[in-house]
Amino acid sequence: IYSRQSGEVTHVVSYPAANVTEYRGEVFLSSRHSSEEAVKVYKYDMNSKSSEMLFSFPQKSNYSYFLSVSAQYIAVIDQGNFGIKLYNRKTASVSTKQLSGLKEVNNILFLPDGCLLVTGFDGVKYIINKYSIVSKEEEPVLIWSCDQVPQAGGVAVDERGLIYVSGLTNKTLYILSAQGKYNTV
Repeated sequence: IYSRQSGEVTHVVSYPAANVTEYRGEVFLSSRHSSEEAVKVYKYDMNSKSSEMLFSFPQKSNYSYFLSVSAQYIAVIDQGNFGIKLYNRKTASVSTKQLSGLKEVNNILFLPDGCLLVTGFDGVKYIINKYSIVSKEEEPVLIWSCDQVPQAGGVAVDERGLIYVSGLTNKTLYILSAQGKYNTV
């Protein structure tokens, strides 16, 4: 993690095999600890330069453990269970969630509306699914699916709600509407 103060960029801290994200000024990261065969999720405080481990889960594979954060949840890819770990920030509870229609999860992103956008593979083709997590049981409910994006990988969203998806190897950027309709660039 690097910090910029007065125009200068300085190194703050390093974590092994980490993915990092920011949510409303808070920094979160997932780190794969191979010696412990575990993924650990931290909240990092840039002011005190300290971290608090929020939760961890056992994991033996070497996949990337992307994470995304919303006001209520932290979601982390759990390749060992072909789904996600869902951490409720209000209750500090962790659950494993399967995502209907997916056998592999590539990337995840909470959208401004609180829904979870997931790129993955259904066993035949790459797919993008949008899930709502609103029930008391916190089960992801499929809202829409788009299977017209070959090799869907990285995902981002802009302030207008447009969704950007990169192809894993085809050097193509796909732009989707908030309803999952797409155009290529």
